[in-house]
Amino acid sequence: MSAPARVRGPWWLLAGGLVLLVTSAVAMLLLAASQLDGYDWAEEAMVEDDGRPHVVRVDRDRNVLLWSYAADAEPSCTVRDAATAEVLPSSRPDDALVREGGSAADWEATAVFTPRSDQVEVVCDPTGAQPFSLVAVESAPRLPPLLSRLGPWSVVPLSVAAAGVASVLAAGVVALRTRRRAGHRAVET
Repeated sequence: MSAPARVRGPWWLLAGGLVLLVTSAVAMLLLAASQLDGYDWAEEAMVEDDGRPHVVRVDRDRNVLLWSYAADAEPSCTVRDAATAEVLPSSRPDDALVREGGSAADWEATAVFTPRSDQVEVVCDPTGAQPFSLVAVESAPRLPPLLSRLGPWSVVPLSVAAAGVASVLAAGVVALRTRRRAGHRAVET
């Protein structure tokens, strides 16, 4: 019984890279389709603009953003440390951060603050919207604004695409090296 024939050349790298690129494209399309009805906020991160205090758990090691729905009037909110009742200063975010909001409008980051503990108390004055407006409280994304628009899962298909590009480039390098070797062998004989 003879040994199976070994696949030579860069074809397996090229095929693998192309499979990775197609997979990443499909994954990115599925990710984008999952956001068509808007970003999926955690229920406990949503605060009504009812003038009452709402306690929200946050990551104390990152800045926290207040997100307002662009179709509604932007509520005026006060953020306090839940443990000390100290008012936390807030400002406008440097970047124009946006989360998908569905067909009517998007969510926009309207304020950023630094928490001092893992719980904050958020009070938003009523805007007059019926029945009420919502503000989302979420830690600032670690991703650049373009990637954070789709959420943290956008890194997965982009990483797969990078691996696919690397594989296709490696196939090109292997093909060039194989040709050069074949050219040198032809010259030697």
